[in-house]
Amino acid sequence: MKHLTKTRTPLLILTLAILCASCKKDKEPTVENTLTMLQNKNWKITALTVTPGYSGAASDDIYNTWMGPCERDNLFRFNTGNELILDEGPTKCDPADLQTQPGIWGYNDAVSMLNFQLTSPSDAYSLKIVSINQDSFVGTESETAGGIVYVSTWTFVKQ
Repeated sequence: MKHLTKTRTPLLILTLAILCASCKKDKEPTVENTLTMLQNKNWKITALTVTPGYSGAASDDIYNTWMGPCERDNLFRFNTGNELILDEGPTKCDPADLQTQPGIWGYNDAVSMLNFQLTSPSDAYSLKIVSINQDSFVGTESETAGGIVYVSTWTFVKQ
């Protein structure tokens, strides 16, 4: 019986150690990690929805309903030095459009906010980053119109 107890105790301790190690919570991305994941990569919007929907529905699929192929192939690049480049991709909405448009961007870690603005036209966006990894990120943006709060959810995938 003593031999069984001597064998069982180390096995129990080893099993508990393995279980505790496997239950560690994933670390939240730090500002450095978030910046590293965002910067110097080409990102394409792959989904864009708004809730409630502008149409009166529970939500609207902006990406597939309102964005044309010439917008769905655009690439966003958040370079170091807060330089933003929007590349029109292979399909331009207007052949006279420039292939790339400059802009600026910044990230506020305190509120997980990605702000970016194109210089012409001066479209500005503020996305709260709700998830991010090496291959994709999701951000939300809220606006109020007519007393209704609309939440847009943007999904970007690394190209």
